[in-house]
Amino acid sequence: MWKRLHPAINLSLTYHPQSYGQIEVVNRTLGNMLHCLVQGHPKQWEDFLRQVEFTYNSMPNRSTEKCPFQIVYTKSPNHVFNIYVLPKCSDKTATQLLDQYHDVLT
Repeated sequence: MWKRLHPAINLSLTYHPQSYGQIEVVNRTLGNMLHCLVQGHPKQWEDFLRQVEFTYNSMPNRSTEKCPFQIVYTKSPNHVFNIYVLPKCSDKTATQLLDQYHDVLT
């Protein structure tokens, strides 16, 4: 099968992501998203990285009209809408997450 199809092998080095144009686009997009969220607090970028990654993976692609999350897991992701409206709960971690989302959304 290998001999009949003659697949083209595009080898690149591990530590040279610039050889992949798509990686540069993704990195630029993630950087812009982080920049919008952290604005005046650039040292807090790591706190928002998970949310930015989830958001990026939830955005539909123009060519496939599906988001990466949907392609991998065969279903759309569960989104959190208006989580800051929920009443406060007694769990410290959940309360901190709610406060963080409230700060981002306001």
